[in-house]
Amino acid sequence: LRNRTNMTMLRRPLTTAAVVHPRLDAVCRGALEAMRTAGTLKAERVLVSAQGTEVTVRGRARPLVNLASNNYLGLANDPRLVAAAHRALDSHGVGLASVRFICGTQDLHKRLEARIAAFHGTDDAVLYPSCFDANAAFFEAVLTAEDAVVSDALNHASLIDGIRLCKARRLRYAHRDVGDLRAKLGEAADARLVVVVTDGAFSMDGDLAPLEAIRAAADDAGPDASSSSSSRGYYYYDSSAGGTVDLARAESDDALCDAASQISDGGLGDPGSSSFGGAACSTPVDSMWSLSWWLASSR
Repeated sequence: LRNRTNMTMLRRPLTTAAVVHPRLDAVCRGALEAMRTAGTLKAERVLVSAQGTEVTVRGRARPLVNLASNNYLGLANDPRLVAAAHRALDSHGVGLASVRFICGTQDLHKRLEARIAAFHGTDDAVLYPSCFDANAAFFEAVLTAEDAVVSDALNHASLIDGIRLCKARRLRYAHRDVGDLRAKLGEAADARLVVVVTDGAFSMDGDLAPLEAIRAAADDAGPDASSSSSSRGYYYYDSSAGGTVDLARAESDDALCDAASQISDGGLGDPGSSSFGGAACSTPVDSMWSLSWWLASSR
């Protein structure tokens, strides 16, 4: 009955004119004009085709070559994934309508998490709707005001935003500069826990994090420092598709936690189609870093 009432209300035309707050209107107009002047104002391109190397954009007669997508492996419209999506829709519907601890977790998600963990050689994995969501969940859940985060200066925006959500002290080291990292670890020596955060592969410049050196610096800083490789760096750099962690042979044996490695901007990682985020960890089951603890603590 409530849903019927809500639908009836939604169908009613809006009769009240929008009230414009003069001060808010002036702030918004000024901000937009500043972005126009700086050349940073974004405009959407409306696609009327599937994602691909060529796309059709509303208002343009000819297809355009798309050089801006993360669809690196061409999986966004792969017939196999489209068919699998149809099968899942037929068997499981379009969603759970809430979070997994309220409405339950579907067997499809658990099977995918198990396969992701097996692929990475870790104990467990968990899916999030996006890489940004995985980072938002991780830092806020794991770290407190007693802790410290030491972050590469050129980390991905999702890592930066995730770190900002937690109350931990934040220190930034010069890009890929392990000497500066060691200095910042020294500054954070009084923290309960210290987490070093870096992209595996830096998407704007294409350079790789020196994971072995970073791990050594964290180990030298003491037992309360751990390293985290996140956001990007899988499926690009080696034949196993294990990415920068495999490339550096930095095994995630205790707390090298791939806290937000993108697991499917299309298949797996940024390479593909429908934007999922996730994490894969190898830690003792009863450890603070275990995914069961993380899930119970995150939002």
